[in-house]
Amino acid sequence: MIYCTKYFDEVDSTNNLAKQLAFEGCNEGTVVIAKTQTAGKGRLGRTWDSKNEHGIWMSVVLRPTGSLKSIQVITTAAAVAVSSAIKEITGIDAGIKWPNDLLVGGKKICGILTEAVSTASEFQFVILGIGINVNQDLQDFPADLRYTATSLKILSNRKVIDKNALASQVLLELSSVYNRIEQDDTADIVKLWENKLVAG
Repeated sequence: MIYCTKYFDEVDSTNNLAKQLAFEGCNEGTVVIAKTQTAGKGRLGRTWDSKNEHGIWMSVVLRPTGSLKSIQVITTAAAVAVSSAIKEITGIDAGIKWPNDLLVGGKKICGILTEAVSTASEFQFVILGIGINVNQDLQDFPADLRYTATSLKILSNRKVIDKNALASQVLLELSSVYNRIEQDDTADIVKLWENKLVAG
């Protein structure tokens, strides 16, 4: 997959903007990345705290052509891709909490939100939103999240983690698993996902 990345200082939600671009006909592989989101979206209508510049807040436009069964694996595949990218860049082994969170030591470091737009007969596009807590210190989290969320910086005891390197690695890993989805070759992806499942 060829990516076209669009950077913004501030958006309400990268998923919202990516969806708008998709409706306008943007190419598959369009990536929206923002320094901060004022209304980040979580699962089931929840909000995602992303008002600071310390995380990776991005959404990818996908236009899958594989079978419905394979398309339903996109969230699973994205979790595997992000976990692999985190391991590659930081050495941290993140587990996957069904259906869309990545945890380390029981604390959340990443959320994934997939939004599909379809007609009665076919998918038009899928927006894959990824939020990763990267360089936050404890005080950067709202008080009610300090016992349930953490960041890669806190976990690794590093001064700063290169967000650009991590985002690039995520997109590289995502491209790999997405190509397999398009070929309806998802058995290994599901197996990797199952091996990384953790209780939350």
